[in-house]
Amino acid sequence: MIRYRDQQVHYLALPMVVQVEVWRLRLGAGYQLSTPLGGSGTYANLYSAYGFGLEDQIYEYDDLGLKPVDMGVVGELEYRISDRLDAGGRLYYGLLDAKDHSDGFMFPQMNEQLVLTISYRILPKRKAKAEEAPVQEPVPAQ
Repeated sequence: MIRYRDQQVHYLALPMVVQVEVWRLRLGAGYQLSTPLGGSGTYANLYSAYGFGLEDQIYEYDDLGLKPVDMGVVGELEYRISDRLDAGGRLYYGLLDAKDHSDGFMFPQMNEQLVLTISYRILPKRKAKAEEAPVQEPVPAQ
C-alpha cells in the first residue's frame, strides 16, 4: 500500500527585506509574515499499486488545520540585466509550525517557498540632483 498526502495552500505574504546593491547584484535579507487564505488537501491509500484487488481510498478535504499566522526568514538575490529589467529569486523558510495540532497529527509543518521573478521598471530611476557649488563673492582689494 502506498500512502501520500498533498496540500495546496494559498497565503497572503508580506516580506520585509533590507537590500544592498553591489554592481549589478542586489542582495536582500529579512523576515516574512503571512496568513493562509485557503487551500485544499488530498490523502490517499493506493492499494492497487501492489495488486491486492482492493479499491484505492482517496479523501479530499478543505480544513487544513493551519494557524492564522506564519513567520519566517527570507533571502533574495536579483541581477540587473539592463536599466529597466531585473531577474532574481526569493527563498522563504518558515520558523513557526504552521499546523494546528487539534486533529491529532503531531508532526510539524514548516513552510518553504521559492519565488522566481522577472521585473520591468516602468518609470526610470531618479538621478541624484547634482549639488551646486557655492558661488564665491569677490573680496574687495584694500
